[in-house]
Amino acid sequence: MIEPISKLKALNEDLKALELGEFLKSNNFHRMCVKLEIDEFWQSVYRDAKDARTFYSLGMDVEAYDSEQAIVIALNIIFQNHYKDFFSFFITLLTTYSDWKKEDLFIDDFREDLLLLGASAQVIKELEKLAYRFSQQVPKTIVPSDVWNYNKLEEVVRDMDKSITNERFNLTITYAYTCLEGIFKAYVQQHLPEHKSVDKLNSLSTLVRDHLKKRLNDENRAYPEQILNLIPTITNGVSNARNEFSESHFDNQSEKWLAEFCRDCVSSVARLILKFVD
Repeated sequence: MIEPISKLKALNEDLKALELGEFLKSNNFHRMCVKLEIDEFWQSVYRDAKDARTFYSLGMDVEAYDSEQAIVIALNIIFQNHYKDFFSFFITLLTTYSDWKKEDLFIDDFREDLLLLGASAQVIKELEKLAYRFSQQVPKTIVPSDVWNYNKLEEVVRDMDKSITNERFNLTITYAYTCLEGIFKAYVQQHLPEHKSVDKLNSLSTLVRDHLKKRLNDENRAYPEQILNLIPTITNGVSNARNEFSESHFDNQSEKWLAEFCRDCVSSVARLILKFVD
């Protein structure tokens, strides 16, 4: 059996639950490959999987088995050599599968997998759409990533608390980073749409801080400037922690105090900004 690289093990296990074999044999999947211009690449990894199989069982659907092994190879190669394209490919794969099955997907495990791999808020937003593609309405448990309110914040804080309880401190920092990214982008989309293409977290925090200062100055409202200056300061700290300790980037292990501090700081910054989100 072909093994995924270590960072993709959890994602691969969740993919196994979908039993992709029949789908990977379907015209839907092969059309997807042609549209993405990876049809020759798929044929190559499929041949590699087929050649690697050392057994044959009477009545076994070897094409489905080889296809499932081939997707493991494909994801390994794309993640290692074409990281920037990995998330768009994975979302397209799941979307095509959902359309083929004509079913919504349970995306909670995939959300955690992708966050650990460094997925952006936009990628998570696209993933969450797959939870209600065929539903009449959005389930109450699903909150689109670009909608930020106190309920959404409490959901993320609970995720951070859970990760701390489970001693997954690197995941806590990933959640903290993603929370800031989401709320900053929501604020910029609402109040500074001309800057919606900005995607660097530190730049987003500065945009939000400066806009808040302008709003308060225009309204002649007194405020301690140092409080608003904490927005980019905390953001820089969380960003540096993520780059050093997050499972999305390195294998270093953070400690409980750092995870708790990031959780508390991010919660405070998010609550502050939500007071100014109309």
